[in-house]
Amino acid sequence: ELVSGIDTSEWFTSSLTDVSDTEETFISSIVEEVVEELIVINGSLHFSKQQSVLAKKGELISFVKFENLDESYQLYSALNREWIEIARLEKMSFIDKVNMIKCEPYNWYIADGLIVNNGE
Repeated sequence: ELVSGIDTSEWFTSSLTDVSDTEETFISSIVEEVVEELIVINGSLHFSKQQSVLAKKGELISFVKFENLDESYQLYSALNREWIEIARLEKMSFIDKVNMIKCEPYNWYIADGLIVNNGE
């Protein structure tokens, strides 16, 4: 356990069914941070505004902070392997701790089906 109460023992590619094009990455740290606001995408996906997501606007593909997104962006669904539209984007007051994950050698990971990083 890297953070009390979080069981990372099953966070391995061996738990996936299709790993033919999977890159290995390792969790090097999990840090608790207090946030005051979450970004809600399409009514169900919740992320801290400090995190970044793989996004596409026109032909430009890059990591964009959640706080800088608008409905003109598309997000890449790693689960469906396609770009998805942002139909609704909201800010939600939320004062609590969240876990920020740092991975190596690649500082990105999949959360709620999206490719995200913590902006480092």
